[in-house]
Amino acid sequence: MLKLLKKDLSQICKTPGNPKLGREADVLVAEILEFGVYTKLTNAVIIGVGHLGRALLNYGGFVEWGLQITAGIDNNPALVGTKVNNKPIYAVNDLAKVVEETNAQIAIITVPKEHAQELVDYAVSVGIKAIWNFAPIHIRVPKDVVLQNENMASSLSLLNYNLNLKTSKEKRKKPKK
Repeated sequence: MLKLLKKDLSQICKTPGNPKLGREADVLVAEILEFGVYTKLTNAVIIGVGHLGRALLNYGGFVEWGLQITAGIDNNPALVGTKVNNKPIYAVNDLAKVVEETNAQIAIITVPKEHAQELVDYAVSVGIKAIWNFAPIHIRVPKDVVLQNENMASSLSLLNYNLNLKTSKEKRKKPKK
């Protein structure tokens, strides 16, 4: 696998890597961007405009990585018809229309786990090709749909584990007085 990755990088990078040292990160990122990996914008909708959905709608950095969030989808009548960061919020029933009008290919799922699978199924049925799932449940998608599950609780747990591991190593290294 590493050999394939090195070969793939050599195909898109002008600057050669250094044996056993690899490539400088900033040069590698610049060359990947120049190659066009993240320069093509893909439209997305956020399904669930609660705290997390609203935070993602407000974040402007996704465009740098090729993701343009075009709208929010929610079932809360108080949110429908409003805007978050100049992005309109539509009712769940309007998802098909929004996907068609914005050419959205990705649905970002930020709903409670009880509703995630049903909404993913609906999103796929109206033409969504990829799911970025923040709901705390593993969802199922057809084989032709790309799925990325994010589990913030497990990421936090891993962060905490690594912090504790680092702290215990540092305690062992400190000389006794």
